[in-house]
Amino acid sequence: MDWSSLGGVAEVRAYQQSDRGAVRSFRCETPGQNFTREAQRVIRRTPDEIASDSDVEAWIAVAELPDAGVVGVVVYQAQAIGVELNQETRPFIAALGVRQEFRRRGIETLLKTAAMLDMADRGIDGPTVSLVNRRNIPMLTLNQSRFEANVEPDPDDPSDLVVTAAIEPVD
Repeated sequence: MDWSSLGGVAEVRAYQQSDRGAVRSFRCETPGQNFTREAQRVIRRTPDEIASDSDVEAWIAVAELPDAGVVGVVVYQAQAIGVELNQETRPFIAALGVRQEFRRRGIETLLKTAAMLDMADRGIDGPTVSLVNRRNIPMLTLNQSRFEANVEPDPDDPSDLVVTAAIEPVD
């Protein structure tokens, strides 16, 4: 997938096997914000899950800067809707993280846009869903301002919100 047309401060590209070490040790947790730990955990374990199970329908995109290496990671997948065999799927952002010192530069927007476009190219149609912790104000603001996202309480977890975003960001 070529995301060079997205522009931006970082190069966003598909995960490569050579990124495995950087992604497995990626740090996006913010001290004092426990909800950031889960995104970091998902990001770190996904390369091994993809490598060990050919049936895993999950993908990774990385944001890279020349002098800093991998500064952001998004994990996305086709999420099953329902429990029947051959059920429909929807686009789902499983985790998105940016190293603390590179936040608020538009890297989050680039990664989310790349994931949404890639899922659409793969035929995973519909609005993209993600779970965002209620205290993650920067990500909620990004979703509402750049993606005109719909935000609703998560019926399964009162600390999370279900965020449903349009396929492309709004300028």
